[in-house]
Order: sequence, then structure tokens, then C-alpha cells
Amino acid sequence: MSWLCWAVPLALIASFAVLRLVGYRKLFTTGHFIELAGQLARIRELALREMDPAKATDQIDLEALRELEAQSFSTSAGLCGVYTVKRSGGEFVHYFSMSWRGSFLAMSGARYFLGFARRFLGLADADFRLRLSSRGVYHLSFALTGERHQSVARHVPQIPGPADFPALFTECGVAGQEMVGAVESVSDDELLGG
Repeated sequence: MSWLCWAVPLALIASFAVLRLVGYRKLFTTGHFIELAGQLARIRELALREMDPAKATDQIDLEALRELEAQSFSTSAGLCGVYTVKRSGGEFVHYFSMSWRGSFLAMSGARYFLGFARRFLGLADADFRLRLSSRGVYHLSFALTGERHQSVARHVPQIPGPADFPALFTECGVAGQEMVGAVESVSDDELLGG
């Protein structure tokens, strides 16, 4: 009976590890990155089209929530994201939030997706702020001047093909590694201004 005391926890740990491995394998397929590129292109277009300086407000209303819902996505592998563009003072703030549905996405894995998003959205050389909430949500923001914003808005993202991925994967990992070094850990209350 004493074997049961260690066998059950060991079986649970092994099951968790296998499920995580299966989930990570789905996340890092070429097909998933192509799906992610399509989703990013869609929400980027919506965010740029919906951006209206007159809508800038600190209050959350139903219209803002509907816009936010349209500017979000969830991939078949469970990667979720939101992309918005708002005017704040004399700057345009591009904001990308990302999480993995149902689980915490390790920084070592998240860096590839953050690097990919940054590059795909035309923000590869822009200064950024990266925060990681206590719930495992990555918050990436860029404050751009009007001229730089217009340059990013004119950028036409190209959805990569399967042959592009060996080099692209390496490039995104390197770009993401730079971002990992600058991550700030914050509580969800801090992110919400509380």
C-alpha cells in the first residue's frame, strides 16, 4: 500500500508533463505559425481601421468591448491574443497581449511568439515595453511618434510559407531573447491600474 502513496502523485506529474509536451508540440508547428500570421494580419487591420483618436478614453464601455473582441484571436493550439492601437497624447500606442489558453506559457516558448508578432506587425526595430502578469499573460506595448506610426501602418505583413520557417524561427528566437531580458513582472491589479 505504501507504493500507492508515491505512485499516484508520480502518475499525475507524468500525465501533466505529457499533456504539456503535446501542447507545446502543437504550438511550435509551421502550420500554427502560419495560422498565427493570418490571425495577426486580421486583427492588425481591424486595430488600424478602428483606431480613432476621438475614442481615446479611460472608461470602458460596451462599444470598446465589442471592438476589443473583434481585435482578438484564439488559434487552434490555444494561443490567444489581442492587438489594439490607441492615441495617447502625441503618441500612438500599439499594444499586443498574448497568453496560452488553460496554462502558463513559459518565457522560453513565449519569446518565439513575441518575436514573431513584433516582426510580423512591422515593429521589429521599435522600442518596446514587455510585462508579464501574475496570470501568465504577456503584455507588449510600443509608443510610437506619428511618423513612425504611419510607417508601421503602411507596412504590409507577408504571411510566410513553410520554406521560410527555419530561418524565421531562428530570427524570432533571437529577437524574442532580447525581449525576455527586458520583461517586467507585474500583478494583474497593477496592469488594471488598481
